Amino acid sequence: MIHVYFSAPENYWAHRSVTVTPHIASQTRADTASKMIVENIKRCKTGEALVHVVDCAAGY
Repeated sequence: MIHVYFSAPENYWAHRSVTVTPHIASQTRADTASKMIVENIKRCKTGEALVHVVDCAAGY
């Protein structure tokens, strides 16, 4: 298992013996996650930039 801080090299993602995990500090809490979901829905409706967006090009 490899704990990924930024992004794993390309060959890690498909390797049979490697499990790639995200860099997270804790488990998701429903009370804080729901607030972020509501915030992003509001932002989406008003055309604002969303928060905590995944950047696939950056690898996270």
